[in-house]
Amino acid sequence: SFFGQQAVSVGSQSEGEVALQEVDANRNSYLKIVMKDDHLTGIFGINVEFDPGVMWQLILRRIDLAPLRKKFLAEPQRTARSLMSNTWR
Repeated sequence: SFFGQQAVSVGSQSEGEVALQEVDANRNSYLKIVMKDDHLTGIFGINVEFDPGVMWQLILRRIDLAPLRKKFLAEPQRTARSLMSNTWR
């Protein structure tokens, strides 16, 4: 955290395509999701909640997000947590 802001970066932003990039001036937030072939390669946020450990596992395990791509881009934290619960039991 810096100057009252929370920043989190997981993975690489040079491998893949920018699947989502959002700036919300009202919330003072930024979110960028990078994917390659429907696999997460990086996620970066300022004042956006997501679980870095879960995202890191999605990257390391090369989880195919094709069936959930739209849902993941709309709600990355909720979708990733659900996927984790169903996949890693």
